[in-house]
Amino acid sequence: MSDNVSQSVARAFAVFELLRQRRKPMTAVELRHSLKVPQPSLRALLAKLVELDYLAFDPAGRSYFPTPRLAALGQFIREPDPPDAQWRLAIDEIASATGETTSLSVARGLDLEVLYACMAEHPVALQLRAGGGDALWRSAAGRLLLSTGTELQRRESLEALAGRETVIARRREILGLAESLKSLRSRSWYTAYDLHLKGVGAVCYRTQYRGQMAVVAVAGVKDRIRDNERGIRRAIRDGLPPTKSV
Repeated sequence: MSDNVSQSVARAFAVFELLRQRRKPMTAVELRHSLKVPQPSLRALLAKLVELDYLAFDPAGRSYFPTPRLAALGQFIREPDPPDAQWRLAIDEIASATGETTSLSVARGLDLEVLYACMAEHPVALQLRAGGGDALWRSAAGRLLLSTGTELQRRESLEALAGRETVIARRREILGLAESLKSLRSRSWYTAYDLHLKGVGAVCYRTQYRGQMAVVAVAGVKDRIRDNERGIRRAIRDGLPPTKSV
């Protein structure tokens, strides 16, 4: 593969990653300033991505945004096999006992993947869906998974996560997690409040699912989670299928 092709591929993914982070349409000028790509090269790249129907161009705002075709391209990756009936029933029963959204998640590379979620029924319940998830560092469940492994592995993961961010302050925040992850390494439980979403709390338990590290999380409005933290822990301990905690 020539250097020009390699560079074009890298720039295309950089455009997609930036749009994913900003979650809004961006103009060519905004993309160029953020990615530091020469204007002629970026214009040609954007035109080709529009032609291939991976980006949509809005003439009114002169902005670009990913199309459903791009979303569908990786959909098969984000569709996990549903957990077996025993695990689904366990998560459902924990959600019923706690009155809060309960989920089973694993790490997929540097991202959290929700394998199964049972939503609470009250109006302000936390909304999750199977296959969804964000970068590991953004959630309590993700950080509990990120804390596993050796110190070198944790540092490499944090550096890779920081490298995906364009905001300097966010990169520093990620790299600054090294000590807190080290303290989580030997713990099965982790409770956090206002970690990524203000007003949200989560009680997380690290366990094993089909031979891999997994986290069961009960999350919702932080005042309810805080007031019932002991009961939530008990519901998780009593509700999970027999397995070896880690």
